[in-house]
Amino acid sequence: MKTAAFLQPSLNLYNGNILTQDDERSQVEAIAIGGKYILATGTNEEILAMKTEGTRLIDAKGNTVLPGFNDPHCHPWQAGMLYEGVLIFGIDNFDDLKKIIAEAVEKASPGEWIVGGSYIESQFVENRPPTKDVLDEVSPTTPVVLERIFGASAVNSKALELAGITRDSPNPYNGEICKDKEGEPNGILKGQAVLLIRQAMDNLLGSDDFGAGEGSVEVEVYERVIKKALSVFKTYGITSVMEAGVSRDVERAYIQLDQKKELEGRVCLMPNWHGFTLKQNQSRIALLVNDYGPQTDYGNEWVRYGGLKMAIDGGLTSGTALKSWPYLGEEKPREVNLRLDLEKLDVYVEEAHEKGWSVGIHVMGDLAIDAAVDAIYRLGKRTQENIDTTSSMLTIQAKML
Repeated sequence: MKTAAFLQPSLNLYNGNILTQDDERSQVEAIAIGGKYILATGTNEEILAMKTEGTRLIDAKGNTVLPGFNDPHCHPWQAGMLYEGVLIFGIDNFDDLKKIIAEAVEKASPGEWIVGGSYIESQFVENRPPTKDVLDEVSPTTPVVLERIFGASAVNSKALELAGITRDSPNPYNGEICKDKEGEPNGILKGQAVLLIRQAMDNLLGSDDFGAGEGSVEVEVYERVIKKALSVFKTYGITSVMEAGVSRDVERAYIQLDQKKELEGRVCLMPNWHGFTLKQNQSRIALLVNDYGPQTDYGNEWVRYGGLKMAIDGGLTSGTALKSWPYLGEEKPREVNLRLDLEKLDVYVEEAHEKGWSVGIHVMGDLAIDAAVDAIYRLGKRTQENIDTTSSMLTIQAKML
């Protein structure tokens, strides 16, 4: 039996297949827990012998028991927003999509925006995004916004109307208002064009903290969606997360939940920095490394800070990854709009390093990856420090988007 019995057990779990994940990868029958500490692992007989009058006993009935999982790159508050809206994971055709949107419309209050996500074109048998004609069939008068996994939104005609988007609206910087054959907006907005919709909204998607640059919401709203997400995550065994990219209001919500002891998981926060949000608030960015206070590893066992969240390019499936080879069907590498100025990347990384922050950089294409790694390498050369690009100084954050 392995023991650290300096407390009395508050919980004994026995008769299980417990995978301890210790150095020996040992499997045991039972485990004793005292508060937040694992006191001992061993056989049923050994662990049950430790029980006291106040010990709770749980028979695992032969089930497998694992330590909680960590999700090292996710966005819980945004997930919570989607859990409260129209969640379209697993929907594989437009008919089923229209059914759940119709249900949401029926429950909506007058003037309420229907928000949902996250979709990707390949999940639908139609193999395309749901354009306004699809959404208008079930919601002609209630605005609908469906967020793509990355880089775009699908909206209906009412949403376009409320945002003032017409056939004559110009494409914004780093964005595209997609059109149909007649030149009318078809409901698909890419890049910074999604801000045209978000700026017309009065909910979380329209808040400054989602990159729209205008509006705000109460911190209590963030608390609600965070609690929703973490409670759902827990059902999948996820007990700790890296919240990759947060605003001051989102950070404040996490801290207040911690103070109220209402967090259902441990959280490492990565504040928004250069390139992460669609619209950059330079005054807020400057505060992060000058007058902010916290820095990497600051915090407690429930809420602490990781690195500053940055981003260079977009995603592969959205066609916005910075890569050295052509996309399928194209003759040469595509020019893509970057999310920060690569010529300033060295300055950003060094500034963070000098103020005690690590950085986490979203990259997708090989050229973006090279740029991030090279910036860290050059910093090491300049400062004569042995900076390992697998350490906490740099996290290359890439995923299929």
